[in-house]
Amino acid sequence: MTLRPALLALTILPMILSGCPSGDDDDSGDDGPEGDAPVLQSVIMCERPGDRDRCVDENATGALQLAFDLNVTDVDGDLNNPQFFILLNEQTPWLDGRIEDDLGDGANVRINLGCSFYTLGADLPWRFTMRDAAGNESDEFVGSFAVPVDEPTDEAGGRCPSQL
Repeated sequence: MTLRPALLALTILPMILSGCPSGDDDDSGDDGPEGDAPVLQSVIMCERPGDRDRCVDENATGALQLAFDLNVTDVDGDLNNPQFFILLNEQTPWLDGRIEDDLGDGANVRINLGCSFYTLGADLPWRFTMRDAAGNESDEFVGSFAVPVDEPTDEAGGRCPSQL
């Protein structure tokens, strides 16, 4: 008689397990974005020429207006109004915005930040990423910008190039 409960358990256990989903059940339909992610070919942070005077005009004396110059590509061509994310000095939350343009399969772009106060002469670590129209996100591009004490006069000193 001790065998009977064991046989009953062996009969019931497969019935119970047959109702459990398998590990590879893919009925959700939400596999995430399709297509290829954008690729950040280059990203630099720089100071816009004449920005310190612009900030004074905006009642922000001592502030700087920095920018990001980037080259981005996307092989499936869906860089339509891409969203970007910027983390400055490891201070969350991430800043985000959109480039209101159809960049197709790639472009050179400048993203201007507003007038802000930075510690002159200090390194400003940053992170940058971009998301395409399909929701694919690029790998993070990480860097550091040495905030110039005086307005830079050339690209080597941190000045943004006159053209991308």
